[in-house]
Amino acid sequence: MPRIINPDHAVKTESQNWEDYFEPGERLLWQGRPIPGGGRPGHIFLSLFGMPFLGAGLFTFKEGVDHLIGSAVDLTANFDFMFLIPFSLPFLAIGAGLVFGPWVLPRYMLKRTRYALSDKRAYIAKTAWGRSLETYTITADADIEIESRRHHTVSFATRVSKDSDGDRVTTKISFENIEEGEKVYKLLRQVQQKLTETG
Repeated sequence: MPRIINPDHAVKTESQNWEDYFEPGERLLWQGRPIPGGGRPGHIFLSLFGMPFLGAGLFTFKEGVDHLIGSAVDLTANFDFMFLIPFSLPFLAIGAGLVFGPWVLPRYMLKRTRYALSDKRAYIAKTAWGRSLETYTITADADIEIESRRHHTVSFATRVSKDSDGDRVTTKISFENIEEGEKVYKLLRQVQQKLTETG
């Protein structure tokens, strides 16, 4: 389980030292930030799924605006726009969220995320919609994995939760989209090795 520090005391600025949150004797090994990149392949399917909603919303909104303009010119025109325009808004919101959200939201989050690794813990600080700092103790039996694409993603812990059906869902905790993935992977393995030797 992560240790979540009070958001009011989370990392606030680039100049603030990670050591302010370390325990006595804890030593910083690496710090960095994710590089915002493109979406994942699954995002393409979400965008395609959202296009009919966005198209329907745009069409209905346009029809409502046309009726609005017509009623302003011709007093005998009906007032369908009073129904069409509000009716189109949920479709526009859902469609825009599905089409653009998977690409824009991750970039927004990654730009406001910072990482650090000490000889005891991994730190993930976020400043989007408030400030938070999560810490994960590195254990000797943790599965350390590296995934290489355009950039590297290094996993070092897992979080187990339950979905709406009550099924267990395991989520990997990672330093995402970092340039120095191989270096961080080696540092994590060294921390594990030290724990094994002293444990």
